[in-house]
Parts: sequence; C-alpha cells; structure tokens
Amino acid sequence: LDKSIISQQISDSISLGAKFPNSISEELAKYELERRIAKIISFDIKPDEQPIPNVNELRDWFKKNIENYDAPALRDIKLLLISPDDLKSEVELSLAEMKEAFEQRSDEFKTPEKRVVRQMVFETAEQALAARNAIDSGTEFGEVAETLLGLTNEDIFLGELTYNDLDVSMADSIFNAEAGALVGPIESLFGYNLAIVDVIILGSNDSFDDVKEQINVTLGMEKAIDLVYEEINLIEDALGTGSTLEEVSLQYGLTTQTVNNLDKQGNNIDGEAFVGPDNDIVSMKDFLETSWSTDIEEVSTLIDAGNDTFFVLKPIKESAPRKRSFEEVEERVTSDFLLEIAIASAKLKAQNHMRIGPSIFEDINPTSPFRRSGVGLDNSDARLIAQTAFEDAVAKADEDKTTTFNKATDSLAKAMKDYTESMNQIEAKSLERGTRLEERINTVSQLGLKLSEETGNLTRALKADSQAQGAWGEVVLENLLQSLGFTKGKDYLTQTSFAQEDGTRPRTDFIINLPDNRQIVIDSKVSLTAWERYVNAETDAEMEAAMKEHCKSIQNHAKGLSSKNYQGIEGINTVDFVLMYVPLEGAFSTAMKMHPDLYMEFAKDSHVRVVTGTTIVTTLMLIKEIWKREVQTKNQMELISETGKLYDKIVLFLESFTNVGFELKQATEAYESAISQLSEGRGNVIRRTENLKKLGAKVSKQIEGNPKVKKPNLLEEANYNHENDDSSEEE
Repeated sequence: LDKSIISQQISDSISLGAKFPNSISEELAKYELERRIAKIISFDIKPDEQPIPNVNELRDWFKKNIENYDAPALRDIKLLLISPDDLKSEVELSLAEMKEAFEQRSDEFKTPEKRVVRQMVFETAEQALAARNAIDSGTEFGEVAETLLGLTNEDIFLGELTYNDLDVSMADSIFNAEAGALVGPIESLFGYNLAIVDVIILGSNDSFDDVKEQINVTLGMEKAIDLVYEEINLIEDALGTGSTLEEVSLQYGLTTQTVNNLDKQGNNIDGEAFVGPDNDIVSMKDFLETSWSTDIEEVSTLIDAGNDTFFVLKPIKESAPRKRSFEEVEERVTSDFLLEIAIASAKLKAQNHMRIGPSIFEDINPTSPFRRSGVGLDNSDARLIAQTAFEDAVAKADEDKTTTFNKATDSLAKAMKDYTESMNQIEAKSLERGTRLEERINTVSQLGLKLSEETGNLTRALKADSQAQGAWGEVVLENLLQSLGFTKGKDYLTQTSFAQEDGTRPRTDFIINLPDNRQIVIDSKVSLTAWERYVNAETDAEMEAAMKEHCKSIQNHAKGLSSKNYQGIEGINTVDFVLMYVPLEGAFSTAMKMHPDLYMEFAKDSHVRVVTGTTIVTTLMLIKEIWKREVQTKNQMELISETGKLYDKIVLFLESFTNVGFELKQATEAYESAISQLSEGRGNVIRRTENLKKLGAKVSKQIEGNPKVKKPNLLEEANYNHENDDSSEEE
C-alpha cells in the first residue's frame, strides 16, 4: 500500500488514544513536518537520438540477454464483468425522485463553514505559554514559530478546515473564536497546541438547480449498484443450474470480453502490465489467482472485486513457456538496446558534471520546500527526487533520526514483550482467581494490543517499505488470529466454500468456530481506493468527493454482505450476523465522523456488525475466553458426572463389603464348630486318628498346625483336650 496510507493509519491510531512513549509521538510529528530544498540538474535519457545499430549488433546483444525475452506460461481468459458503470445506462430517474433525494439529503448539499488556521505544537505547556505571551505582546504568530521552533509559514499553515477536519480537542475552541483570535495552549496527543484563526469562511446551502446534475449522477449510480446485486444473484443461480458463461451473458444482456496472453503476474508476453479497459480488474490478485487456479473451459465462482463490482471467468486456452526467436522480438530488442545506450550516455554526462564539483549548482535555482512524498516539487519524478534528497543528500541527519527512532521503537518492542509475558502470567493466575476476563479486557484497553504489530513495524513503515496489495485485510486478520493463539483448521477456517442444493458454492473469508458447533463469519475484504484518494487529496473538493465515495463503498459492501445470507448457508451453523472487518481504524472512524447517518444504517441492519482494529481484538479475546469457559464447564460437568459415578461405586462396594463381613463371620463360626468337633472332648477325632498310627497304620504325613494361623499344633491341642476333659464319654 502507498506509504501515505500507512502513515495515516499510524497517526489515526495515536489520535484515537493509543498510548506511546513521547519520543515516538515527537519523532512522528517531526517526520511529517520536515521539508527540504534542493538544487536539481536533470540529464534526459534520449533513446531517439542514439545511432541505429546494425542487425549483427542487435543479434549479439540479444544472445547476451536472451533470457529476458522468454515467453512465460500464458492463458486466454473469457471474462464477464458486472459493475455499476456497466448498468448505469439502464437506470432512469424522474424529476420527482431527484427532488425527493434532494430533500432527504439536504445536509449533503450544504457548504460547511470553514476556518483558515495556522498552528504551532510545543512539547511542554511552559513553552506554549511563553509563545502565547510573546504573541500577546505584539510579536507576529509566524515570527514566533520561526524563532522558537524553526518553522516556516508553510509549516504552520493548516489551510481551510471544517469542524470535522480538526482534532476533537481543538475543534470547539477554534470554531468559537473570532477572526484574528489566538487559541490555546490546548493539550493534545501531539503536545501543546497554539493556533490562530486568520479567516472565517461562512457556509452556504445549495439549491436543487445547483446540484441537480450531481444528484442525477449520484442517485443513478446508487440505483446501478442495486441493479448489480440483483444481477449477481440471478447470475449465481443461472451458473449454479449449469448455464454456460455465454448463455448467462446473452440471457442478461451482458458482454463477455477476452483477455489474451496473460501471465500469472498480470503481464503480457513481453512482461508488460496489461493495458485495456479492464486493467484494474486484470491486475487484481483475486482475478489472477482465479484465472490460474480454474481449469481450462471451467467456469469460476462469482468473485467480489470490491467497489460493488463482480466478475466470473473461464480460462479458454493455455500455452507453455518457450524460447522466442530474434525475429519475433526484433522490434523490442531494438528499443531496449537504444534505451540502454541512452541511459549509459546520460549517466556518463552526469558523472562528468559531478567531477567538476559543487560549482555546477551555482547558477541553478533551488526548488520550493518539499516533503518526503514529493509534494511541493514540480517534476514528473518528484517522488524519486524527494526520496534521494531525504535519504542520500543528508545521510548523516537521517542516520541520527533513524537511530533515535529505533531507540523509541526498541523500547516499545520491549514494553510489548513485557506485556506479553505479563499476559501469560495473568492467564495462569486467573485459573485460580476466576477473574481472567476482566483483567485481560482492561489490559487490552489500556495498552492497545491492536497496535503491537503496527508499532513493531513502525520504522519500516516510515521508510516506505511497501506492502502487498490485494487481500491485505485477510493477511492482517490472519496474523492477528495467530498472534492471539487461534489455530488454523481448528479454531478458524479461511476461504471455505459450501456446496448448496441449488448448485451454488458460497465462499467465506473467515469462519471462527464457537462452542456448541456454532460459527461466526468474518468478512475481511476492504476497499481502500477511495480512502487512498481521500488521504492524498490536495483540495477540499477532492477530499469531499473521495470521502463520499469511500462511505458509499462501505455502505454497499455491508449491503452486499447482508444480502449473502451467510446464516442460511447449508453446512455451517453460524450466528445471525456477519462481522465486517475494516482493518484501517482511521478509514472507518473518519467515515463515521463525516457521515454519522452511516452508523445508523449499520445499527438498523441486524445481519452486519462492523469491527475495526481495536474492537476486533476484544471480540476475538471474548471468543477465546468463551472457549476457555466452555472447556472449564465441560471439565466441571465431567467432574460432577465422575464424582456421581464414584459415589455409586463406593455405595456398591460398601454393600458388597458388608456382605463379605457377614459371610466371613458365618464362615468363622462354621470353622470353629468344625475344629471343635475335630479336636475337643475325650476321644476326639484327631486323637483317635493318631492312635491308628500308633497301632501300625502306614502314613506319609504328620498332623501339624498351619503356620499361617496363630494356633498351637492340632495334635497337641487334641491330646490336651482329651486328658483334661472331665467328661467320661468317648465316642
């Protein structure tokens, strides 16, 4: 994504209340405000002025660079595109409809009141008060800014601002002030602000005739968007019942197009970006992935391309990679050869001038002050020149800035590491205390877990480290899920499609599993086209137009999600709403601020809930906590069940053990009775048996006692009882 979006995201995060070390806020402010002036000498690259090479030179050069001319694998794609622009010609608006829209949207046709403002920001309240005292004593505002802060008039000039353009801490004070009034010091997240209102520009109301054409275009586009969603539902049904792409286009009066010789990166056979009426679609990641993952002559599913545009495609031909002959690429070889010679010639001229020394710049007029983005430079290569001026011309200053900034981010990274360890300890202790949920949510609110990844990459972001376009929201959300401990395939699923009885295959971005076999769907598609235009706009008109388009994009995307009826998909048991994830906090909060009625529309729609960077974290943490509570509950229920079973077993054991005791008692009594019969009384059985031995009976064993039983020898006992029994009776 463009660096300006990343910078805007970080600034929005700070302005929304995230706590950072002062060093980071200070460095960010310096980074945004810094300007440079340069002297520039350009050496044009002129291929047309180079001598034409002969064929042999070209052939030799071609042999050295032959790999650059290999033809990659290519496909021909038949494309059916459904967009509001394609359908707006079918929309007819009556005068009554336009007047009704004018009445309903009267607020949109008011020119808001504005203030022309200059501002200084100080690190301490004492510095701001000293500046105010100097201005109150008669020193001009700009002179104080230059003396105390080293800022130019351009640095402190904020331009024409509406109420919503200002930070909430400053808006009321500035719009309650009269022209020429000094405002502040007022504390904000960036320091202590001192501002002056130079001019007040009153607002106005436009008449119906003034905005009739604008209403016609806006309302026509809205109705065209409604037609898009009606069309795609019909197309999905038709494709699901087996209709071909050609039959569908004919049935609904649409036109298919053929994209020829497209490689996997969206380039043509020469490696150049596709050029055509639909090049925005062709360069999309989803289009390229679908084009190369769908089998030849197979029709893809309907794909959401953003901005209320959808497409379905069919690969119709594929050619394998191959070597190309010189004759096939001779014209391109000639052009590349001349360009190489022209670049070398221009570089040689520049090097010869550099040998002269700094004096070559004496007669060169300096540029006006410019920013890192190139804003302020009147040059087609403004961004490249600015990058060189900021990175090479004063490398030492940049190195010092980078060192300072790295120290700030290193301290923040350490704080985040300490925070993570603290979270782990809190989680372990909460199992005993039962207060984990409240502690973790409070910790998330205070430290801003959402910003850990953003601030960890802060240095790279501010050095224009580009990020992949396309499914950026999906990457951010999946990284967030994994950082919070969600496991892919177990806790969540991505890009899952479900075959329905009607033949359709609806696909979801993310499915988060919930207890009781429930799920929640998260849509992570986000359109930043209008938002990028908004943050890069140079005039109020451009900003207003871009913001209206951005709000409409969010509104229509939510409408599309609601119409998809995820809760009715066969194969999942989702909750009654889908979460629409907007990863750029500023993109959504600014839209809500500019158009508060947008929030009411979301509130009315019971099937779509919007979550942003901060709220998605709390939502996911709650889901994790629900799962942990669910596991605890299941464990408790299992424990209760096992305890009941154990109690029943103990009761049965006691009953059996009581019976064993009773049986043992009876056995003991029977044993004692038997022993008595054997060994007690005169002429008992054991004594008489022993007498048989004495009379000559042959025996191999002796009558002895059992050593395991603590009783005397049975024979001795029997003899004793015989001799001491008073009874004269012998049996």
